[in-house]
Amino acid sequence: MPRSRVRVSKRQNWDSENMRKAVKEVIEKRMTFRNACIEFNVPKSTLERKIKQKNLDPSYDTGNKVALGPISKVFSTAEETELVSYIQLMEGRLFGLTLIDLRKIAYQLAIKNNKKNNFSQKKEIAGYDWYRCFMARHPEVSLRKP
Repeated sequence: MPRSRVRVSKRQNWDSENMRKAVKEVIEKRMTFRNACIEFNVPKSTLERKIKQKNLDPSYDTGNKVALGPISKVFSTAEETELVSYIQLMEGRLFGLTLIDLRKIAYQLAIKNNKKNNFSQKKEIAGYDWYRCFMARHPEVSLRKP
């Protein structure tokens, strides 16, 4: 995770809800591929692929986006929510966690759950970039020196 990320491409620059609507309209034969692409502002090739997947598997969610690039999130949204609730529980018990504590807990959680990560095996700690992105995703968390 870079410290300052600048988006270079326009890949996956479409809205998930618009993609779902476009797929629904084309499957129900109310619109053509081309009209749906123009109306909902989605790429034609992506729309075709999503419709093909939907025809093969009716339970497929057509609004999902795949990860771009090799770096993916270490923890799922539910796991991060659990980590946030643990931090807030510790704050409520007047046992504040420091930046280093959070990074060590994240490393231990990743190892215990066999999560693929790029944390430091030597220091047994999560990276500073992971911490910054985590704090940006969860502004309700505040770390204090106990």
